[in-house]
Amino acid sequence: MARRNPLDRATGSWQADRVHEVRRPDDGELCGYVDARGGRWSALTVFGAVLGEHAHEDEAQRHVAEGGLAALADRWTLVDGTSGVEQVVCILQVSPGEVSVALDHYALPGTPTATISVHELASGRWRLEHREPASGPLPAQDHASAPPSAEPGT
Repeated sequence: MARRNPLDRATGSWQADRVHEVRRPDDGELCGYVDARGGRWSALTVFGAVLGEHAHEDEAQRHVAEGGLAALADRWTLVDGTSGVEQVVCILQVSPGEVSVALDHYALPGTPTATISVHELASGRWRLEHREPASGPLPAQDHASAPPSAEPGT
């Protein structure tokens, strides 16, 4: 199934008629969003990446409430929407307007980073995909062979 972005491509703003915030009840922390489209509900991160698809709104809300913030600690895949080149990344910081990532399996000192705006995600220039981690040890990343697409925002 194609991943949909709930952001308006022209304005980069949330399509408020379909997208609803999910907040933790104890402290009001934004955990993500749910998006209604085509009779299905998408569970979304704070920056709009799809975590999962659900038949009912309450299932999507539960997915976001229970796993939306925790998923940010996982490895993600940054995909260059132009070339299709992929790079494993670690999320460093998120907000409803942007996401900062370390361009490697681990966020160690000296690891290159990038900040991607929701406008870039909405346009399809970049995609962040939450994929299940591969089994076994993670391979070492050679920074010298990082794809040229590893420079979002330029």
